[in-house]
Amino acid sequence: MVARYAYVFPVAASLLAATSYFINIASSDLMALVSTALLLGTAFSAVQHAERVSDRLGQPYGTLVLTFSVTLIEVSVLVSLMLNEGNNPTLARE
Repeated sequence: MVARYAYVFPVAASLLAATSYFINIASSDLMALVSTALLLGTAFSAVQHAERVSDRLGQPYGTLVLTFSVTLIEVSVLVSLMLNEGNNPTLARE
């Protein structure tokens, strides 16, 4: 059975993204903390879903699903850092 947070965090993150797209939410430390918490929860949710799929697929394919999901999460975080308008001199170390 998939944990309840596996559904709550992605929905909450989608609502925050839609709200911030249509309404100009001021960037503050509180919003950064909320966004970080939602990002971490959504990443754990994605891995939880990938683990369920990998259990159903069995060995070699299940491992590939888990590897692909973690790689996709890492790439999405790096792309979001690259799309940031500010100058980021430490991006190459990421």
